[in-house]
Amino acid sequence: MNDSSVPPIVHPVRVEGAAIVLRELAETDLDVLVAIFSDPLVVRYIALDPVTAEAEAVWLAETIAAATVTPRTQYHLSIEHRPGQSLVGTLRLGIDRPEHRSGEIGYALARQWWGKGLATEAVRLVVRFGFDQLRLHRIWATHHPDNPASGRVLQKAGMTLEGRLRGHMYTKGAWRDSLCYAVLETDDTRPTSVG
Repeated sequence: MNDSSVPPIVHPVRVEGAAIVLRELAETDLDVLVAIFSDPLVVRYIALDPVTAEAEAVWLAETIAAATVTPRTQYHLSIEHRPGQSLVGTLRLGIDRPEHRSGEIGYALARQWWGKGLATEAVRLVVRFGFDQLRLHRIWATHHPDNPASGRVLQKAGMTLEGRLRGHMYTKGAWRDSLCYAVLETDDTRPTSVG
């Protein structure tokens, strides 16, 4: 592996947009995270069952500790709404194989914030962060075929539908397909500004 394949160390992360801020998760976020991820409608289309406070506390502690690992390959960030600085969701950028300079994103918002453009802004911000700060070449995401709203978020954020991954994951007792979207650092659709 050469130096260009090793992601740079970026900690702490704070990425500011027009309506939101992406920041590191903190222990004080626990109650809001439990409220978000215990909602069955929030986790309906993601590979996660509604959480308990105990399980979420363990996950949060592990996630905060993982943010200090070198090289850092996992970025679990809070999505904070600017006017009240309230936590409205989370976003993950994971780099599983640094030598490929590829990152996968996933996100979830509290139900009351759906349809307000915050997810699109969060994806645009993290894509720019991935290309500009982490030197990634490709950033991709998948969503459940029955969740077209997520596909619209990814398209509005500059990602292109690449296809359907059949039997992509086993979740909630069944195999499910996923629709895959991606953007390359060289694409014309790459976000250069947020808004």
